[in-house]
Amino acid sequence: MSITLADSYYLKALDLYPFELDQVTEALNFAISYDNDHAGAHCLLGKLNLYQLGKYRKAEDHFEKALASDIENTETYYAYAELLIQIGEFGRAKKLIKYAYKIKGISVWRLKYYEGLIAEIKGDYLKAKKCMKLAYSNTYRKNERVFIKDELERVKSKMKSLKKSSCK
Repeated sequence: MSITLADSYYLKALDLYPFELDQVTEALNFAISYDNDHAGAHCLLGKLNLYQLGKYRKAEDHFEKALASDIENTETYYAYAELLIQIGEFGRAKKLIKYAYKIKGISVWRLKYYEGLIAEIKGDYLKAKKCMKLAYSNTYRKNERVFIKDELERVKSKMKSLKKSSCK
């Protein structure tokens, strides 16, 4: 397997992201000029538009191009799910997450976390807590466990404050 020019530019962009954004965009433009269907480059452009520029429509377009180019690009599922959750497209996010479970190498804990986040945003704290616990049970790295534990504590604190306010 050889590395293409598009791959080389994508890797350069990935290495510089998110610190040297002008160089990242230049490298991604080169990557896409060499391979207009480069899933990684489109995914990273989607992240750039989502997290740094707040251009949700452009981010969505890039995530869709990334998935059309490579349906098994796991990173795209995570970023696309975050976008859909952020813009309140919960039904679409759930469909994307449901499909993502079929992808080899996908991180189950992250998908469970996103399901819990959707439930939490909708006010279903019991379901959110259940999903976060399932996410925790599917983690294998310390940093993942710490993150999910903190998220679970946040949901539990919301549940407690809700109980206290309903008792008054």
